[in-house]
Amino acid sequence: MKKGIQLIVAFAVGACAGYLATQSFQAREATGPADTVPGTKSLDKKMPVAAPGKGQVAFGLTIGQIIERINRECKAGLWRRTAEWDQIFGSLNAEQFAQIAQGIKPALMSPVQDELRRVFILRWSVIDPVGALAFLVEWPASVMRDRLVVAAVQEWLGRDLDPAVEWIKSLPPSPLKNELLNHAISTLARSNPATALDLVKLLPPQIRSSSYAAVFGAWAATNPKEALAQIEKLNLPLQHRLAALEAVFRTWGMADPKSALAWATTMPPGPNRNLAMRQILSSWASLEPSAAAEYALALPQGAERNLAITALIEFWPESDMETAVKLVDALPTGTARQNALRFLMPTWANADPEKALEYVQAMPNGAAKNELLSNVIMLWALDDPQKALDAALKLPESRTRTETLQAALAQLATVDPTNAIARARAMQSESERRLALNAVANAVAADNPALAASIVTELPPGREQLETLPAIARAFMKVDPHQTLSWLKSLPDGLGRRMAYEAVAEIMAESDPQQAVYWAASLAESEGRARVLETALAKWVREDSGGALAWLDQVKQPELKAAAAVAIAAELAYSAPEKAVELAMNFANPDERGSVLARIAHVWARQDLNGALQKVQNMPIGAERSQFLSSIATVLAEQSPADAAAFIERFAPAEVPPATVQVVATEWAMHDPAAAANWVWNLADPQIKVSALQEVTTQWASVDPVKAGQWLATLPANPIRDLGFVSYVQQVAVERPQMAAQWVEMIQDPGLRQNAVLTVARAWLRVDERAAETWLRKMKIAPETITQ
Repeated sequence: MKKGIQLIVAFAVGACAGYLATQSFQAREATGPADTVPGTKSLDKKMPVAAPGKGQVAFGLTIGQIIERINRECKAGLWRRTAEWDQIFGSLNAEQFAQIAQGIKPALMSPVQDELRRVFILRWSVIDPVGALAFLVEWPASVMRDRLVVAAVQEWLGRDLDPAVEWIKSLPPSPLKNELLNHAISTLARSNPATALDLVKLLPPQIRSSSYAAVFGAWAATNPKEALAQIEKLNLPLQHRLAALEAVFRTWGMADPKSALAWATTMPPGPNRNLAMRQILSSWASLEPSAAAEYALALPQGAERNLAITALIEFWPESDMETAVKLVDALPTGTARQNALRFLMPTWANADPEKALEYVQAMPNGAAKNELLSNVIMLWALDDPQKALDAALKLPESRTRTETLQAALAQLATVDPTNAIARARAMQSESERRLALNAVANAVAADNPALAASIVTELPPGREQLETLPAIARAFMKVDPHQTLSWLKSLPDGLGRRMAYEAVAEIMAESDPQQAVYWAASLAESEGRARVLETALAKWVREDSGGALAWLDQVKQPELKAAAAVAIAAELAYSAPEKAVELAMNFANPDERGSVLARIAHVWARQDLNGALQKVQNMPIGAERSQFLSSIATVLAEQSPADAAAFIERFAPAEVPPATVQVVATEWAMHDPAAAANWVWNLADPQIKVSALQEVTTQWASVDPVKAGQWLATLPANPIRDLGFVSYVQQVAVERPQMAAQWVEMIQDPGLRQNAVLTVARAWLRVDERAAETWLRKMKIAPETITQ
């Protein structure tokens, strides 16, 4: 309700207008005859139907009669839209809608009356969006309410853009406002992308990428070169820049791929050019695949041609597999061809699985062949599990055979369980038979838990049982809870039994969490009491935290009390974090107290960052405070890595775990790698600096290898810089070994440099053997090393 009040304040004018209209109608209602809608007369059932006119409600109904009819229909069941109701709603004015809304508010808010809610609110919002939305924002925040607000605003945006945008802008910050802004941005971008950019600035920085894509995609539909120039002017963070460039080139590729490609070829070699080529060609492939293929095959041999062909294959239509195969065969043997085949196989397996399987079986043996065999047979199983199973049985003994057998049998079990069980039992290998039976049991558990349970008895204790027993337990509970409990007790002791108990607790807690807790507390430790109790208590705390805490006070057994306190604390972190910390400090076992506090801090910081910060400042230095700090820094890094870095620097370095520093650095590098790298380089602890620098360098090199290499070269030569260059070379060599080779000599440590040379050589030899060997000789590498 508090949130609703805040929203109302933002729209005082609209709300006041609705209130005055309501008061006016209430005054008229009190006088009696004036409750008839203007232009109509009060009618009884015997009077003839009146045709609706201006200001007149259909059928001459009064406001009170409309309210009474709607409530009566809702009380009798579900309100349904009819032509009569369309006429009635179509004749109402804004004041009448407001009056009726107040009279049927309980029905509108009823979860089951979705059709009434949707029809009434949306018809109201067409003639009075401010009034309809002011009424909605009084409701308690919920998915149901937000869905209605979004629908009403979308209609408003399409009809009267400017006032709708101003309404959205006046909302207080919230996820709902962000969603509405995205709709406004997409709508406005189609007519005025430059103005839409101003709306993007109202979004939190971390979620702007899709909006930049919407704006610049729309801009590119009319003037792609102008859109690209604007992107350059904005100097966007890397993540947003990539999203914007992708949208421009994707749109340009749909409209005029040849001119788009002509522009892209003028770009300097690097990730941006590769991105442009990929987006343009993928768009072209969806429109004119043959022309796009002809262009790609005409490119000179090299990495750009490989990239172009792979981009085409990824989006190739199902109707022309012959050309697609020719494109794949035009690629050199190696990574490029393997990647293209990964994209092609799902499409080919859907169109013609037998031909696809035949092609893959002709490939040389190896990991790539096994992966593709698995993909084809698993996709085939979706349409014809019998033939897919027969194909899998012809494969040699391997992990691929095992996985495809399981997939085909699972799919067969959903349509013919008896046949699937028989074929699983007929497997010659004991290990295959075990895995096959497990696949069938998992597939039938939801519809026939008794059958699945009988199959599981044929399995020895192990991983297969652990996967299947919880699924059977959940399915059993929906059919016969009493039989489920008897079945649980019949299971042998072990992890599988404990996991089944936990699954039952989840189902039981949904209907009666208090009873589920009492049941969980009665279990033995061998039955997984701690985890089962945690599951049940989480639900009870959400529904009645006071009752759960009162029960905890009565618990006398120390081990049970500790487990229960931890479970309650984990859930209270969402609603009463101070109490959650108190429970963890007073009752949690010392060896798990830190991890419990870390979970509480993570939740607390997400919901109330200032409160979490105040709490950690008052905690004594120690392991618990360190865990608390780590969780807060991790949450901060998701919102603003720079703020997370500043937060870490406020405390002694020893208090923040190295892994947390690495998380912050990695998150920052995704948005602003240069700033992240500078921060990491200035860290005092060498060990922390090394691991964080490697993460940042890898991330930066993946998106902008030129700037990353240049930055590393500015650092003073020392062992830490060497390790940074090693990470850089490892990343860049995957796709651009020639560029990586230019930086190898910056590594001063002979052993590290030798390893970096081999990394580059392996990648380079796969794409250009002659150039790689020439470079190796220049590096004065021994012949035996070249052989390696």
